[in-house]
Amino acid sequence: GKGKGKGIDTKERDSLDAPKREDVSAFAVQSRYGAYARSVQVALCGMEQDAVNYELVVQLLSGDTLARMGLAGAAEARPTGVLVFMSGAKEIENLQDILRQTDEFKLEPARSWVLPLHGGLPTDDQRKVFERPPEGVRKIVIATNVAETAITINDIGYVVDTCRMKEMRYDAVRCMSSLEDTVVSRTNARQRRGRAGRVAPGLCVHVGLTKHRHDELVDDHQPPEVQRTPLEHLVLRIHAVGLHSRDPSGKAAAICARLIEPPNPAFVAKAVEQLVRLGALELEPGSGREHLTALGGHLARLPLEARLGKLVLYGTAFGPSATDAALTVAAALTSRNPFLAPLECRDEAAKAKRKFADSMVIGPVGPSDHMAVLAAYREWDSMPAQGDARYEFCKANFLSIKTLQGMSELKRSLLETLSEAGFVRPGIRARDVAWAGRRRDGSDGVLLTLTSDEPTERTPPALIAALLCAALFPQVATATMPQVSMPKKQKTISNENLPKPKLVVRDAETNEPVKVKLHPGSVSAQETTLSSPYIVYQDLVKTTQLYIRDVTPVPPLALALFSGTLTAGTGYAAARGHAELVVDGWIKLAVPAQGRDLLLEMHKRLDAVFTSWVGRSRGQADRGHSEAGGAELLRAIVQLLSIQEECAPSNLQPQKHQQQQQGQQKKALWQGWKHKGAGPDARALAARQVLSGKSGKALGGGLIASASAVRKASVAPPSLPTLRPRLGVNHVAKVQAAQSSIKRHLAGVQLRPALTGSVALAKHPRRQ
Repeated sequence: GKGKGKGIDTKERDSLDAPKREDVSAFAVQSRYGAYARSVQVALCGMEQDAVNYELVVQLLSGDTLARMGLAGAAEARPTGVLVFMSGAKEIENLQDILRQTDEFKLEPARSWVLPLHGGLPTDDQRKVFERPPEGVRKIVIATNVAETAITINDIGYVVDTCRMKEMRYDAVRCMSSLEDTVVSRTNARQRRGRAGRVAPGLCVHVGLTKHRHDELVDDHQPPEVQRTPLEHLVLRIHAVGLHSRDPSGKAAAICARLIEPPNPAFVAKAVEQLVRLGALELEPGSGREHLTALGGHLARLPLEARLGKLVLYGTAFGPSATDAALTVAAALTSRNPFLAPLECRDEAAKAKRKFADSMVIGPVGPSDHMAVLAAYREWDSMPAQGDARYEFCKANFLSIKTLQGMSELKRSLLETLSEAGFVRPGIRARDVAWAGRRRDGSDGVLLTLTSDEPTERTPPALIAALLCAALFPQVATATMPQVSMPKKQKTISNENLPKPKLVVRDAETNEPVKVKLHPGSVSAQETTLSSPYIVYQDLVKTTQLYIRDVTPVPPLALALFSGTLTAGTGYAAARGHAELVVDGWIKLAVPAQGRDLLLEMHKRLDAVFTSWVGRSRGQADRGHSEAGGAELLRAIVQLLSIQEECAPSNLQPQKHQQQQQGQQKKALWQGWKHKGAGPDARALAARQVLSGKSGKALGGGLIASASAVRKASVAPPSLPTLRPRLGVNHVAKVQAAQSSIKRHLAGVQLRPALTGSVALAKHPRRQ
């Protein structure tokens, strides 16, 4: 589990592809290809079967090589365009660069007609492949398998197939996806051949396969989706329609085993385990029979991955604004990434994405991929639907307008499903929501419908982060700052010179720590400071390294209240005035001793509120929150999440003569994490407050721990890093009022409320 993690390593990948490789020993080649020249046989013996021969591809594309190969049997002239299939965007870029260095393609106009085609390109660049080149110029389109079936380019007469593709494989036991470069199946090769003869006779050259390997060794088709994707939603659907009850065992695994190409039983068992943790399934003691919970029933009806469905359902408990935000994030994660990354404008695209992320940086929530999509969608949705404003906005900010349009359609469809289930007012139809948006301001109409066109406060980013934590947990990475050595004469250290934080996740199979990195496409990929030591992520992906993708920093208070189980720990002595809380048995937080029981009670109460909320029936949709005071608890929690400021000490251990100074600078960096809404002056002020001892870190309601306690404490499992965040609040009166409200609320309320209706958000207090 060290280093790059326990993903599908090279040896394991080789074992998966080994049966598809041809024996190219001298004897085998002689027996199969004895009719060919000796030079051909020697070349076959030295062929590297799983690598792209760029030199051979360039030779095929040079001059009239393909035209001369296709003369035999040609009854009419072929179109001159060439379609080259590569496995991914990086491979496309490599071939494009090599071609543009040759004499034939290094000058205009031929240079401009070497065109890439993949899903990450802007719409305008994708459209260019359908244009006709000037007379005497050949068009070379270098594409991924997106060109196999989705499009037809009329002037393509030749296809060069490198016989490689990127295939997503999913390890359900480790909860990890891996994008593997593998050989194509016969079905893929047949589809690629078909691209050459769509409008006229064509020619296809398979560069990466011999006839024997194509006919005898490679798979006839790709593995079915049920064998290479998460199975949680399939298990939910089996239970929703009652198929599991047809088997005496009462388990979804028995139904999955009857499929024509069944999934791995271990993967089905892991999906059931995940759904039990999520609260969607319950297991009968003794027999192990599976039963769908109320939450599971709602999740099965939503066309979303189970965790995203939970995000949406929990969002509805916090009112219209939170519902709209949760729907937007869920739609974004279900759709293709709306942010495009053209090869020649990659830096500009990254800056545009970061700009949206920075606009959502408030308080304890730093740059977030989820918030970046939310901010971009909100700005796009606020523009007039008529005219070119939206198109120009997408073009300037490297956004896919088709993806954003698809997100709005999905939001309206999900809202209709929520209405049918009773989580929002009844009678909402997607077409009516779309009409209301077009008539009023051109928006998607979701928030207008939920609020009946009344003004409403936007959801604080801290609450969105908390809802993401509730949905994605235990997909949490912990961050620590690496050791920094500072010269004796150096008095300051800049953020640019700091190393990046070290990230660790817990292996889903062994519970051991695994080192990961932020995905290069993340808005936080280049950060040297983080707004929180905890980061929730959507995907764990293995490519060249083990990455976490689609990340959001989560305030420790949100982690304590919205995550899994919360129990009292024993790591702090009562005499020191501290107590310990343990999240899900492995993340430990230090709290003031007098606040431990309050937080435990809040967590228990919040669980009861959500359980009651998702267990409601359709007839309860119009009832309020007055019963059991659920609205008061939710408002107080929103307020606490919105105004907290946190300080996370690191594991720095400087030399004795540097210890005090560097420790103060370290705290200053963490205190001034990302107060980007107020600019650099506010960050400098926050740092000076720490150095002068004037920050309000010890105020009631925060989770507090000393740096020495961080180094001395132990964690289960022992090899995981111990993180004891320090939370402080500047808004003293507001925090104390919120605490008093929670205490009064908990004092006279039972833990099993009948929560019905929706709660309006408290006004988000702005940072002074």
